[in-house]
Amino acid sequence: MIKEIVFGTKNTAKLQQIIDALAPIGVTVRSIGEFKIDVNPSEDSNDPVENAMEKATTYAKAIGQVVLAMDNGLYFDDLPEEKQPGVHVRKINSRTDRPSDQELVDHYTSLVAGLGNRIKAYWRFGLCVASPEKIIGQTEIVSHRIFVSTPSEKTQ
Repeated sequence: MIKEIVFGTKNTAKLQQIIDALAPIGVTVRSIGEFKIDVNPSEDSNDPVENAMEKATTYAKAIGQVVLAMDNGLYFDDLPEEKQPGVHVRKINSRTDRPSDQELVDHYTSLVAGLGNRIKAYWRFGLCVASPEKIIGQTEIVSHRIFVSTPSEKTQ
């Protein structure tokens, strides 16, 4: 039984999600940020599974251990492909800086309002487990959602 896994992210929110998901089965999760490596996976694909594969293989080779990696993308029904956030959820229009969480809420609230105030959407989560030698496996989780133009008063 696996007792520990390295998760290929430095994103604390994603790390906490995986820690919380695997804790009930007794698996300890370590962040790739704990390792003293200087590699940056390209993540230049528009496909979450391909980006997860790139991260997992790059990090596994760099640390010589098995790595789990994840990427995600957001997709709205009836939105033209060129306007889909996809794996670029945190990019707003042509901005090059990283928007704040509130700016993202405002952006997506406005987007949904322009699409009729309520729209179906889904998250695609690409996951990959890789050893230094090969990809052990990859998969995708699709999580459907309804987005509305009125932001929730409850935020984390």
